[in-house]
Amino acid sequence: MTALLHPALIRSAAILAALLTLSSPAAACLACIAMPDESLADKAAAAETVALLRPDPTDAFRFVPVAYLKGGPVAEPVTFLVSRLRAAELTADPDAAVIATWSGPGTWAIHDSGGAVLAATLSDLLARDLSTPEARRDAFGPLIASPDPAISRMAMIEFATLPYGVLRTSTTRIDRAVVARMVSDPLWTEWAPVAILLLGLSDDPADRAFIHRAATLAAETGRMTHLAAWITALLEGEGETALGWLSDTWLADPNHHDEVLREIGLALASHAGREDATGAAIRAAVDRLAAARPPVAAALAQTMADRGDWTLAPEAARWLAEGRITSPADAFLLTHYVLAAEAAQTETQP
Repeated sequence: MTALLHPALIRSAAILAALLTLSSPAAACLACIAMPDESLADKAAAAETVALLRPDPTDAFRFVPVAYLKGGPVAEPVTFLVSRLRAAELTADPDAAVIATWSGPGTWAIHDSGGAVLAATLSDLLARDLSTPEARRDAFGPLIASPDPAISRMAMIEFATLPYGVLRTSTTRIDRAVVARMVSDPLWTEWAPVAILLLGLSDDPADRAFIHRAATLAAETGRMTHLAAWITALLEGEGETALGWLSDTWLADPNHHDEVLREIGLALASHAGREDATGAAIRAAVDRLAAARPPVAAALAQTMADRGDWTLAPEAARWLAEGRITSPADAFLLTHYVLAAEAAQTETQP
């Protein structure tokens, strides 16, 4: 990537880094998924030891390791107590255990509980090379439909961190009824955007009609919930037709709140890396949005940087070079995005 930054902006990178440390969101997914940014698999991979815990036979309210999935025996006792609810759960299922990690003195942590299937799945994942987004897509995709809630949640979190360009090449599909249930169930609503994006990959006309109804209903009612995911899925199925509708419904109205336009921008950006005619039209739409609402472009770049998605870096560099971004704060965010993209490209070059 060719650097197109003004020298003064480059000199501001150190200041920007400090600002981002204070302001970056805790979880930043391209489809605005408010989910943990680390799955159980991530936590297990980062730990020194992964153990399976059950209540101590001599003290039902204390945990003891009964097996290890990674590392070896830890002399330090588990400090967490077994709740009555957890004790009843584990008593009812003698094969179930709590997944725990240890990373050094005083660092026991307990996570999900499950049976032999969860333990075997986690063991398999720990043995894999998951160093690329494509590898994670292929490893976790088949787990999304798992009947074990802990496994399904783990896979959903992993898919939420994938760049959309990687997610859209997944062969994983999801049933429309599952998406409808997740959207309406408060216990699953934070995982719903991943399901919406996967539904958007379907070629079934009924699935596409379902997505179309949801997106148009959001436009009619002003509903923001999962808006970026619905629009991303709509663009996947309807391409330039959806883009024309977006332009007429949202982008042509200068009175929309920045938060709404940011959701639309996130959906557009998710498709900006496409090499077809739709991708070119979408990049032009993002360009117009950035020109009209620079703060939206800056927020969009920050979210994409947190996600590690550098699709819009050439456009962001051009916006800066052309002097479109007059706000120093917005310029700082976009500069960070471009510099981080250049650094990421350098790291991946042989």
